Amino acid sequence: MTLRFRRTLRIAPGLRLNLGKRGVSVSAGVRGAGVTLGRQGLYGNVGAPGTGLSYRTRLEAGKVQRAPGARRAAPSRAGARQIPSALALEADSGQLLALDAEGHPLDDSSLRGHSGAILAELQAAVTALVAEHNRRLDALARLHEGTPAPDAFPECLALPFDVPAPEAPRRPRSVWYILGRLLLPGYRRITDREWQAQGQEYQDSEQVWARQQALHAAREQQRQQAYASALQGDPAAEALVLEDHLEDIDWPLPTEASFELRDQGRTLALDVTLPDADSLPGLRLRAYQRGLGISVARLSATARRTLYSQHAHAIGFRLIGEAFAAAPSVERVILSACTVRADELRGGQRDVYLYSVQVSRDVWGDIRFDALTDIDPVASLDQFELRRDMTVTGIFREIEPFGG
Repeated sequence: MTLRFRRTLRIAPGLRLNLGKRGVSVSAGVRGAGVTLGRQGLYGNVGAPGTGLSYRTRLEAGKVQRAPGARRAAPSRAGARQIPSALALEADSGQLLALDAEGHPLDDSSLRGHSGAILAELQAAVTALVAEHNRRLDALARLHEGTPAPDAFPECLALPFDVPAPEAPRRPRSVWYILGRLLLPGYRRITDREWQAQGQEYQDSEQVWARQQALHAAREQQRQQAYASALQGDPAAEALVLEDHLEDIDWPLPTEASFELRDQGRTLALDVTLPDADSLPGLRLRAYQRGLGISVARLSATARRTLYSQHAHAIGFRLIGEAFAAAPSVERVILSACTVRADELRGGQRDVYLYSVQVSRDVWGDIRFDALTDIDPVASLDQFELRRDMTVTGIFREIEPFGG
């Protein structure tokens, strides 16, 4: 009898869970700066540490749209400088516009008028934003470089219980509170009732916190046991380990993976829903050397198709390697990669498979995992049993995947 375990999980950049085939936004970044990529475009979120200022920067937009009838905001009084609530970037010029809380452009002096310290902090945040964006753009084609060797079983990293314990209430110690309780019996009765209610609320919160802590400890023990059982070839435990491990990888873009263990755990079938080509960032950014601004260079259509092809194959390469490492009893991996496209015959949307590959563990083990930077993931998958119809310019045609 065939033994099957099926798991569906969402893997996303810097997050444990995040997914959507349509209307998805992805946020990633460093402290004080971040990048958000979604259907509405590419935004930068930057803050000036220590200033209390935060900025949301549109990195892929035309002119800032004002509300109908809205006027250009002016300083509240002559000579006063307004602190902007956001920044908007004009894609054509790279000029950063200061916006008020309602999204209306402020006078240009609102950027220039601040102290040098604030502008220096803001420039540093914008530089960090640009560096993070470009790093993630480059990482799309290099995801395979983190692929483990087939005998590198993943480590079970302990997940800390980071829910703070509730704090016990404390009676006020002010003179007026003490005098009120001594001189006013009614006030004493009111404060006693409040104190009793606070005490009961604290006890209830403490019990809930203790249950959460115990549940977390039990789950951690189950995770540790699953990793130990997976090393012994338990298919159910291997499925749990693979799911747990894939969620912890820093994926550049949202991706959905479904996998199924077959043939008593000897075959693992992976279905991967790739992001569509239009969701890839098509910009390379550069911060101004002087002043506050970002210049935008758009990738050509050919460059974007090449990048998408590299990313699609790098995901497959990485997932195959992760599967062999996390599931020691698996001898064969069948990976099929698809994307979601409009169904021109029946309407709606449907899965369109871009490539499908079958890999055995012994052949996979011939790869030089100490030289992954030299590997082209597009060409590398050709050495296995591969179904793919792709032009030299990176245009995919639909294929029929392996059935397993």
